[in-house]
Amino acid sequence: MITEIQNIAARLAENTQDKPVIYVAGKVTGMDYSEAYNNFKVKQIELEEKGYFVLNPCDLVASDLNNWKREMRVALVALVCARYLALLPNWYLSPGAKLERSLAMILGISIIAD
Repeated sequence: MITEIQNIAARLAENTQDKPVIYVAGKVTGMDYSEAYNNFKVKQIELEEKGYFVLNPCDLVASDLNNWKREMRVALVALVCARYLALLPNWYLSPGAKLERSLAMILGISIIAD
């Protein structure tokens, strides 16, 4: 888990132009991983074109489908570093994305939904 947290810090250090940081949330568990990854990547590209610095959990968290709780702990570290949360259209089907949305609301992280 420490390696993933170091990866988050390294990713944030790449934001040399001080762009607004946005985290992407959506359904992964229960989907074909390549389809889920593609959904996140398409949204990442769209947001980057709009000027955001994107934290894509699919790129930050080692995919370990047998350890959802561990993945979520790492993902939440990335989320709290963001100023915005982008929700994929399928977010409401994901317990993890629901948790991320709830935490964003509590912390005052602005939510952008499709």
